[in-house]
Amino acid sequence: MPGVTEPGEEVDRPSIGRPEQLALARSGKDLKRKSLQSGTVTLGSQLSAITLGTATTAILGRILTPQDFGVVAMVLSVTVLAKLFQDIGLSSAAIQKGNLTHEQSSTLFWINVSLGTFLTLLLSCLGPVLAWFYQQPEVLWVTIALSAKFLISGFSIQQGALLKRSMRFKALGKIQIAQAFVVAVVTVAAAVAGLRYWSLVLGVLAGSVSRSVMLWSTTGWVPGRAKRGVGTRDLVRFGANVTGFELANYFSRNLDNVLIGKVWGADVLGLYSKAYALLMLPISNLRDPLNAVALPALSQLRHHKARYRGYFRRYLSLLAFASMPVVAFLFVCSDNVILILLGPRWIESSGIFSILAVSAFIQPVVASRGLVMITTGNSRRFFWFGIWNALAVSTGFAIGVPWGAKGVALAYVVVNYLTLYPSLLFCYKGTPICVRDFFTSIALAANASIAAAVITFVVKSAVGSGNALVILAICATVFAAAYFLVFTVLPGGKTELKKYVSYLFLLIERRRESEGFKTGS
Repeated sequence: MPGVTEPGEEVDRPSIGRPEQLALARSGKDLKRKSLQSGTVTLGSQLSAITLGTATTAILGRILTPQDFGVVAMVLSVTVLAKLFQDIGLSSAAIQKGNLTHEQSSTLFWINVSLGTFLTLLLSCLGPVLAWFYQQPEVLWVTIALSAKFLISGFSIQQGALLKRSMRFKALGKIQIAQAFVVAVVTVAAAVAGLRYWSLVLGVLAGSVSRSVMLWSTTGWVPGRAKRGVGTRDLVRFGANVTGFELANYFSRNLDNVLIGKVWGADVLGLYSKAYALLMLPISNLRDPLNAVALPALSQLRHHKARYRGYFRRYLSLLAFASMPVVAFLFVCSDNVILILLGPRWIESSGIFSILAVSAFIQPVVASRGLVMITTGNSRRFFWFGIWNALAVSTGFAIGVPWGAKGVALAYVVVNYLTLYPSLLFCYKGTPICVRDFFTSIALAANASIAAAVITFVVKSAVGSGNALVILAICATVFAAAYFLVFTVLPGGKTELKKYVSYLFLLIERRRESEGFKTGS
């Protein structure tokens, strides 16, 4: 994870004595170590989740049909929206809050429970409307069944926020792996039993139940009764702005599914949604753990501008180093990936997959816009950015839908790159971060990834057709070698790699200290 400062960067130098300076330096090193340890643990758990998710997808792709996935995707577009109103940004507010009392946490807990109950009832009533809109009778009962997850998860949202706030990512990682295992077993077993799209529904519900149970047993925190006048108004206001962004973002991120499902039907939507989900599986599992660690860490540094900037730049460069080459490789080998993971009948989604990969190349690092605004307390700006971005993306989808799923995917790519620079200017204004920090932090990884993709494409073209798994293995080897070679050759590349190695040694040092403490040495 990121360090505290960079050579040549400004450093906070307040008028404090030497003991205070030493304490500040120690706290910075402790935060760095804790971030590294948390990031490593979280990435490890995410890797396990990726393995389980990929294996499950490969199995389900050979049992279920695109229509099965399409029916569930029609409902998921609505449940994602409902999820925003269950949390209403209170998790982010609890993590970002400087001093959080038991009374405040308890009040937030009961707000989440109340909203979860309400949303379960509301979605159940909306089932007939969705079935009529999509002209799919199956959607009715799928909607009613999936609505139950809001009642279940409402009882554990604040437990999860408290674990993140205290940076107990090892516990969260164990919960994530166990949940993924439960989802995989239940979904595959139900699919083998011939339950078709119901297997996907049962997997979601089983995952919600297992996660809630594990969060309660892990935290040991028991909420008290809700109280007024304990300072939750500011938290709710902060959360409302975050929810406003998420609501606008929901429409921009799910309008594509709605338009494709309505205009082109469940089969085309199944191809599109599966291509998008498959692409985002490794991306989100690299981005989300680093974001989860960076959120509480940056919140702690928000009053130390130079340290905040240094940490953010290290975080962003590491995120780019890990995510950009993955997307570039998937772009080049999209057809082989689809054939291996989903099978020949899904090959039509390969073109959609490739187009979406162009946008996904910058998506993980661009998510830093929201991270900066939340951790610096600019939740109101975060909300208005969501409105502006949603309008741009929705316009693109409306223009692209006459050309099918590929037209929608291409429109998404164009909008994302056209709005990149102005969005960075708006989101970073008045914060310790500037647009130059963004581009300099990702430059090495971006250039090395593009160069490696070009080299791999040439090699793949020379190899020609053949066994998809063999070709993928060859391309992966070539890409990895080319990526590290180009990264090292580029100016500053060797220095950057040495920093990543230093992170590894810091982790080893931390582990030795922990083992020494346990053994009493």
